[in-house]
Amino acid sequence: MKRLAPLAVAVFLTSGAALLAIAVSPLAVTMSDNKITPSGQPIRFDLADPGHEAAITHIFNLQGKEVAGLTALSLGRFSWDGTDVDRQPVESGLYVVQIRHHGEVWHGPVLVNR
Repeated sequence: MKRLAPLAVAVFLTSGAALLAIAVSPLAVTMSDNKITPSGQPIRFDLADPGHEAAITHIFNLQGKEVAGLTALSLGRFSWDGTDVDRQPVESGLYVVQIRHHGEVWHGPVLVNR
């Protein structure tokens, strides 16, 4: 498992240019991997302190469109297999995972390589 420093990432599109903003977030999330390959397993995400409240999860493409949500395996544990809301494989590319929990937000990158 890869332990990532808690970061918040935001991409802003302005006049055809993309600006990337990164900030520290206190929400601690561990990822099993950061890429999905044709033969790869789903990526698992674990919250360090899930408490008793469910997290809200989203997966966005770089155009800011939500393509899926994470599948809840248990409280504070999620996975994503690289499919969209219709259970169809997403295109190769970079995606951003967003996890909201207890008023905090965590963002992490996932590369899909088909």
